[in-house]
Amino acid sequence: MQQLNEKLAIHGGTPVRKTMLPYSHQWIDEDDIAAVVEVLRSDWLTTGPKVEEFERAFADFVGAKEAVAVSSGTAALHAAMDALGIGPGDEVIVPAMTFAATAKGSTLFNCFGIGREVLDFVVDRSMYRQGCYLPGVHRSIYPPAKLLEAMLDYVLLLTWKFADEILKQQMEHRHRGGQFIVPVP
Repeated sequence: MQQLNEKLAIHGGTPVRKTMLPYSHQWIDEDDIAAVVEVLRSDWLTTGPKVEEFERAFADFVGAKEAVAVSSGTAALHAAMDALGIGPGDEVIVPAMTFAATAKGSTLFNCFGIGREVLDFVVDRSMYRQGCYLPGVHRSIYPPAKLLEAMLDYVLLLTWKFADEILKQQMEHRHRGGQFIVPVP
């Protein structure tokens, strides 16, 4: 057993594990693949009958009256916190092994009261998110060109991992006087 006074592996000490700790394992069978191919061949990629079918089946499976499908785990966390009424001053405990989105969503949107009254709209380069709404605050998601069109004084940049890249892409917005707020994780 490793002694507590040894150096961490990142600093040259002995690693605690010999193998990588797996995050997850997917169980995908041919029926799953066929279902995805069916949707890809349809006219409905992000909304439509399959989403409604999934929501109904999931609600039935968990014994709920309704269920809502969202675009990501982050969006699910935002929607869940909004549905639970979590807001400024509430304590939220997150697990140690998780994505940063778990704490980021809670802290920035709920604990600091960032909601509909603060957010005019949301931008995202992903065309799959454009035209949708941000869960919890129900604000429309637009392509980044909307920033120049609206010319807001301040833009809250939540994807700090990509801040340098995004700030370069938004050079024109910055030259026109727009400022970006980048919270530090």
